[in-house]
Amino acid sequence: MENEFVPDRQHLCHVTLFLYHSGSNMKAAETKTRDVYKDHASGYNTIVRWYKRSKVGDYTLEDEEKSGRPSELNLSELRRAVKTDPFQRTREMASTLG
Repeated sequence: MENEFVPDRQHLCHVTLFLYHSGSNMKAAETKTRDVYKDHASGYNTIVRWYKRSKVGDYTLEDEEKSGRPSELNLSELRRAVKTDPFQRTREMASTLG
């Protein structure tokens, strides 16, 4: 297949919002998106979440702010530490990596 279209998250959200306003139920929305986008389609739980947001009038397409501390871990350092000693304890690794 040449140049297969791979939808991004925002595109799928637009499609789900369109299906919501078209009167499709959640299961039908999942089936329709799966028929069109195959493996790239949104899952049923995602569609349910977007339908619930739409039902209360929240038509924003952006993700909500996530609470909690952002990760400041250097993943390449973590991989190197695990590769060097895969059996070290997480506390030791935490003190080494900061």
